[in-house]
Amino acid sequence: MTSSGGHAWLIARWVGMLLPLTLLALVLPGLPRAAAAAGIEPSTLVLVAPATVRRGAALPLRATLTATGSAATISGASVTFEENVDGTWTPAGAAITDDAGTALLQVVADGTGTQYRAVFGGDDTYAAAGSQQVSVDVVVVASQLALTGPKAIVDETSGTLRISWTGSDGLGVAGPARLWKHRRGQPWQAGAALSTDAGGRAAITIRPRNDTWYQVRGAAGPGWTGDVSSTLYVDNRPPGRPVVLPAAAPKPRVLPAQRRAVGLGSAVKVTTIPTEVWTRMAGRSWRRGCPVGRSGLRYIRVNYWGFDGYRHRGELVVRDSAVGDFTRALRLLYNARIPIRSMYLPDRFGYSARSGGADDFRSMQFDNTSAFNCRWVTGRPGVRSPHSYGRAFDLNPWENPYHSAVGWLPNSWWAGHSHPRYAWRSGTHQVVRIMRESGFRWSYPRSDPQHFDA
Repeated sequence: MTSSGGHAWLIARWVGMLLPLTLLALVLPGLPRAAAAAGIEPSTLVLVAPATVRRGAALPLRATLTATGSAATISGASVTFEENVDGTWTPAGAAITDDAGTALLQVVADGTGTQYRAVFGGDDTYAAAGSQQVSVDVVVVASQLALTGPKAIVDETSGTLRISWTGSDGLGVAGPARLWKHRRGQPWQAGAALSTDAGGRAAITIRPRNDTWYQVRGAAGPGWTGDVSSTLYVDNRPPGRPVVLPAAAPKPRVLPAQRRAVGLGSAVKVTTIPTEVWTRMAGRSWRRGCPVGRSGLRYIRVNYWGFDGYRHRGELVVRDSAVGDFTRALRLLYNARIPIRSMYLPDRFGYSARSGGADDFRSMQFDNTSAFNCRWVTGRPGVRSPHSYGRAFDLNPWENPYHSAVGWLPNSWWAGHSHPRYAWRSGTHQVVRIMRESGFRWSYPRSDPQHFDA
């Protein structure tokens, strides 16, 4: 064979080997030669995401991977999710496809990027694939706070307020809020801090001691505006039965209600005279020359049932040797729910030259129950009253008036009337029986029914 003939034979042989590959490339122009040679099947990747999402909320990215030719789902494949940040595609995370060929990734919609895509890098069976890119609108939603609860709560019991916080997208707002409250004539005050759960819900227990208005205020968050709930009014109702005076009965002057009761039952507490109390007494219910001094007196705090049906906390000053009788009587009066209108020290009414001590005339006009008061007998200047010794007790003086040298005080109407709960004219009355059982004497039944002596 000649040299030129040998060359021709080699050229023909190479052409015969390349021709089948060239024809295959013409038939499948989009398939990489190596993949085609290995029999790798093309794949399709589809990405789905919400069109709108609240800023700061979880954004679900869902990519589905299938075989292009058979539409069979591809499971166990790793899919990478990418986010477009300032024009650069940045990995956001990865997930493995499940039996349905779906890979799910939750990212936080912080607004850094709003375009996403998914990528499958391929494996020994399926070729690489990329999804279309999707755009997500990251927004701030308007929010609405709602507050519900009981319309009324009995004093010293509790109720539950429920909070619901939702966005205009219909989803709950999980964020910090605060309960605000105010009472009649007082400004709004910040109450308990609270946090709503993922559904925008929260609950808080309240124990109001007065009629109270409530609001919940929530601050704006990364994906929602702030809001203030409507105002909820809760009526505080008395645990006891309020006194309703007869229509014809005169009404006493009105004092501010004493603070509400603390503790269970009468919760009697006896101490020596505190300095603050002694300062109030000096020059009013006590002065130099009185038959008993500070060391011989005791200060009593006690719960009582008021005419308004509430439990209140009252105060008395009594002789140390009479404490036992007083505390027993106060407990029994409380247990029997005998109503007492008020129990302030008489010093509240100032000094009276007519009384020669704390103003007993005004104390009776306000229907105030009291004990120690170093003063004269009402209507008899210069005659020392039994109250000067701290052993006398005047109870509900408006409804149980005193016949003095100047007539009935503080009114004459009640002199001819009684009531089974708070006004007595007979020794069989419950109050008189309680006082006698406690060691007191009903000293002047006809002329001074309010007065008892230990």
